[in-house]
Amino acid sequence: MSADTGKPQQPVIEYLLQAAYRDLETLRERHQALLLCGIGEEHLPDELSLMAFALLGDYERETLLAPLRGHWTALQSKGLVSGAIEAASTAELRLFAHVRGHTERIGPIWQQLRETESAPEPPLALWRCVRRVRGLWGEPACLHFSANGMRHLLIEPDPVFGLQPVLIGAAPDGRQSGSLQFPIDRGAIQISMLHRSGAVYRHLVEAIVEERIPCN
Repeated sequence: MSADTGKPQQPVIEYLLQAAYRDLETLRERHQALLLCGIGEEHLPDELSLMAFALLGDYERETLLAPLRGHWTALQSKGLVSGAIEAASTAELRLFAHVRGHTERIGPIWQQLRETESAPEPPLALWRCVRRVRGLWGEPACLHFSANGMRHLLIEPDPVFGLQPVLIGAAPDGRQSGSLQFPIDRGAIQISMLHRSGAVYRHLVEAIVEERIPCN
């Protein structure tokens, strides 16, 4: 007979559900990071699949660990995971085992788009975006764009404000529109594009700082 400590015991099912909920929140964060690294939505598990990954708990953990050990350092270098693989939840392992083929290709795409100094401007049928934005120093500027047939976009802001490059995967149908927000400085934002045909393009947006007119 176990001793009665006088404290109510938490039901096992409640504990498991709390753990699954924590894992689900982590999976959602990893899902967003994978999108920002350029993996398309169609290649990632949907919300129901993420819930299933979380609810499975530690089932087959050792089976998942083995093939990911040699891949974990690469995931760390891409900013997709942190810490040792032993500290990762089984739900995280399940997610990265699911998308392993796509995460292994992130590096080559990133490198290809970082070397686009001589790439041409995309034709209007494929890309629409302004070439200049104006505003006060540090003021947020909103840059609207429309893309057609692009597989990946690499956004490289001016480093003055410490912003980092971001690789974005296009929508499954190849059409994408949206907006980018960044602070105005005297630099430029570079957008490199990989088209579904394999062609690489480059678009520069110049930021022009307007002088504030003092009020008398």
